Amino acid sequence: MEKVIVHERIRGGRYGNSQRIDIYFNFVGMVELPGADAVMDKAPAPPKELYVAEGSAFALLGEHLKQNGSNEINLAYTQIEEILGKPLCKSAYKYYSYWSPSHNRPAGNVIYNAGYDVTRVDVTGQKIYLKKPEVNAAC
Repeated sequence: MEKVIVHERIRGGRYGNSQRIDIYFNFVGMVELPGADAVMDKAPAPPKELYVAEGSAFALLGEHLKQNGSNEINLAYTQIEEILGKPLCKSAYKYYSYWSPSHNRPAGNVIYNAGYDVTRVDVTGQKIYLKKPEVNAAC
């Protein structure tokens, strides 16, 4: 391999980021794959809803967030515990990833389904910061 050029990332909303990478091979130069530009132009569709088990304790948090019309919300862990009616597990107090959406993280999935992204988690201050994603007018 001769060289690799990584271009600036193009932000396109929640799941619409793209980035071009050019790879130059020795004695051949840059090889362009057919249809590569079409892949760059079309961003993948974000999932409409992430899985949350039926009867999850975090459903109450989702309802609270949906009723709140603010674009940005800051919640202390104690506030979340009041909404849920029970204490959070120890992982919530230790790990940022506890609040990120994933197939096995109901707290993050409920927050995502309510229309918010976790912008920051302050584990020492025991607070999470949520924001509704900006919607591109071009989409």
